[in-house]
Amino acid sequence: MPAHFQLRLLLELIPRNKMMESQLYQSILQEGRVEGRVEGEAKALLSVLALRFDYADESLSTRVRAETRMPLLESWFQNAVILADKKALRSLVATIKNTPLPPAP
Repeated sequence: MPAHFQLRLLLELIPRNKMMESQLYQSILQEGRVEGRVEGEAKALLSVLALRFDYADESLSTRVRAETRMPLLESWFQNAVILADKKALRSLVATIKNTPLPPAP
């Protein structure tokens, strides 16, 4: 059965407002919000490095986008904003690349 028919059937069985009140719905919604904030922070970090230092590196981009820990992304972003020079940039890039990936869920 195609997904749009499944959704329509589900909405007929459970009113939309009741579904939105459910813990499952709220959990999925919260997870999506967290993922969106993480993706936004990663994008902001890479943008700062590109705009301030004309720095773009595919392996760094891949590593930053793989990060899911918001406090770490925020710390990297804050450091990127206050970088004084290319030497500090190289140090931050090395730190990011050498930070182990988060454990798989």
